[in-house]
This record gives sequence, C-alpha cells and structure tokens, in this order.
Amino acid sequence: MTPEQAGYWSAIPTAVGVLGSLLIPRLAVPARRWRILFAVIVMAGLSTILLQGVGNSLPLALGLTLQGLARGSLMTILMLSLLETNGVGSRHAGAAGGLFFSAAEIGGVLGPLTLGALSDLTGGFSAGLFLLSGICGLLLLLLLRLARLRA
Repeated sequence: MTPEQAGYWSAIPTAVGVLGSLLIPRLAVPARRWRILFAVIVMAGLSTILLQGVGNSLPLALGLTLQGLARGSLMTILMLSLLETNGVGSRHAGAAGGLFFSAAEIGGVLGPLTLGALSDLTGGFSAGLFLLSGICGLLLLLLLRLARLRA
C-alpha cells in the first residue's frame, strides 16, 4: 500500500468511530446495556480477525469499520455501566471514573508496547491481532459473569 492509500484506509475507523460514539451509547439504555456491550465487544474481536485479511479490501474495510464502531462507543458504555454499579452512584462517580481511566491508561501504554514487541518477535502483526481477539473473548466471559452477578 502506498502511504496515501494507507492514510485513506486509516481514516475509516476514525470517521466511523465519530458516528458510533454518537449513536451507539444512546441505544445502551439500562434495559439493554449488557446486550449492547456484548455486541460492541464482539465487534471489537471480529475486527481483529478481519484485519488479518489484508490482501482483500472487503475484509479490511469491514474490520476497520467494526473497529471504529467498537472503539468509538466502548468506553462510554463501560463508564455508564460503572456508574450504575451498586455502591458507586453519583456520590462516588468522580472517584470511580478516575480509577477507571487510570486503569485504562495502563492499557493505553501496555497495548502498543505489547503489540510492538510481538511484531518485533514474529515479524508481523498477526500474533498481536490474535492476542487482541483472545482479550475480547476474555472480556466476553467477564461480561457474562458480571451480568450473572447483577441479575
């Protein structure tokens, strides 16, 4: 891919993410928040699998679109879920939000470092993308466990 083509392709998740961040959290009302969160995590995991089909434009476009939708809305929905957790509420929302974003920043540093190290070790991004797929699977299991605890 030329740098110009790569630039156009890399704009897809950002453009879709803006739309996703405006639309998807509005759908995540308390009655269906867990289902929306489940769907967003599945989109994130599916995007990591589709991004492996670099030679074909259709899987790449779909993967980048799903990545944008998931990335644009996941944090907002998780924050809404956190604020509705028993014991948090409006009284502890600031502290809970601060702890949430502190933990997220750790992932914001470790994620690129881990993907870079895996890329150096393996000579490509497939191992890193498979790792991200596995993390999405783990998130789904944790979400199911959390939903069962809240029921």
